[in-house]
Amino acid sequence: MHIISRPARDLRAGDIIVRDPDPNHHGQPVRWRVHSRPTTGPNGVTIVDYWDIADEPRPGIGHYQAGADVHVEPVGGAQ
Repeated sequence: MHIISRPARDLRAGDIIVRDPDPNHHGQPVRWRVHSRPTTGPNGVTIVDYWDIADEPRPGIGHYQAGADVHVEPVGGAQ
């Protein structure tokens, strides 16, 4: 597993967002597979459709500032 930082607006379908541990999930690790290319609105917020793959698979939506670095396991390996 190779983890890199990527701006939220540059996430790619297949990237896995990694947050270990995540304080919003009771300190549990989080793995979200990006479902499609994110969209950034005029307010600078990037919306990311994902599948939660850490527990029971389920869809979700993440909101990030467009330039915020997100830790990911990149699709296709290190890039």
